[in-house]
Amino acid sequence: MLKHIQHNEIDKQKWDAAIGRSGYPVVYGCSWFLDRVSPGWQAIIEDDYSAVMPLTVKQKRGFSYIARPPFCQQLGVFSSERPASYLAFIEAIPSDFRIIDISFNKTNAEVFAHRHSSRRINYELMLNKPYEELYNTYSAYTRRKLRVAMRHKLRITKEVRPDDLLRLFRENKGKELNNLDDAGYTLIQKIMNYALENGIAEFYGALTGTGQLCAAGFFIHAYGRYIYLFSGTNSEGRTTAGNFLFIDRFIHDHSGESSILDFEGSIIPSLAIFYEGFGSTAIPYPHLRINRLPWYFRWLMHR
Repeated sequence: MLKHIQHNEIDKQKWDAAIGRSGYPVVYGCSWFLDRVSPGWQAIIEDDYSAVMPLTVKQKRGFSYIARPPFCQQLGVFSSERPASYLAFIEAIPSDFRIIDISFNKTNAEVFAHRHSSRRINYELMLNKPYEELYNTYSAYTRRKLRVAMRHKLRITKEVRPDDLLRLFRENKGKELNNLDDAGYTLIQKIMNYALENGIAEFYGALTGTGQLCAAGFFIHAYGRYIYLFSGTNSEGRTTAGNFLFIDRFIHDHSGESSILDFEGSIIPSLAIFYEGFGSTAIPYPHLRINRLPWYFRWLMHR
């Protein structure tokens, strides 16, 4: 039996146990992560947490709706056994949520059958091979970029602090974006700090010949999956291929592990080529968007 519950009714211990034993255990579904990216989140649960689905709720202009939170690629239904129907979880979402915007996880393929679903792509690399075998799957373009980084004598560092990475991003790509505000920067810093305090964070960076950080990335590790969650590169890092170098070193350091490097994917073609260049595999997952608002309220929501 499916039931909608409010945030204060969620048993976080049972919730996290359900995520851990599911077919797609991932940090996005952990209660600590959801508490940060979507305070007050609600849920649909089946029986005694045999299957769960978070509802990342928001409010705007008096309307309640469900939106995909920042830094959170795939949610949807988490279950150790296939539920009778993934679509039933969608039907169980209360009708007072007038907009539903959810990226389901890759095990929820049945959602592709929903008329309001679309297909999105993630990129994953299995790390359970020797580095030489992994390197041999790199594209010619990626190998050429690594030679560029070597010619510029870049050096790898793991001594990157959250503040260093945030500054690198804000002073470069951050100036081009309008969808990451101060609250967004505060949020990713909270995630990085929590991950550091709990031993599930890894930072890699590339240094120029003068010791300046020109590219860096944050990887979060849980359930045998390293998620490439946040990165920054300046103009020198782009010219010298610093981001190619530190990802290659990450793969080198973790080769042979029974783990996955999760690039998170992108609808931007250049980023997709970048991720594929390291030998990763395209993995589809369903995205659902339902808008039940009358047209005049839709206009108001975008004002």
